[in-house]
Amino acid sequence: MTVSTPSPRSNLKVFLPAPPNSTSSPLPPTIVSSPSPPETVSLPASPKRRSFPAMPSKLSCPFPPDRISSDEKP
Repeated sequence: MTVSTPSPRSNLKVFLPAPPNSTSSPLPPTIVSSPSPPETVSLPASPKRRSFPAMPSKLSCPFPPDRISSDEKP
């Protein structure tokens, strides 16, 4: 009887950690079910795209350096 008790107990201990792992798995599904990914890709996508055109404008500012190059030529 004493040997039978430790066996079932050991099995229970191994089985317990297994189910919890399965419950942890639903974590990814929760992220997919959450409209977080779609919102992040949809919302930031538009605002970021609008912000990009503004940045290129600032990149066009390199004109001043061009003037410096022109000054060096003469």
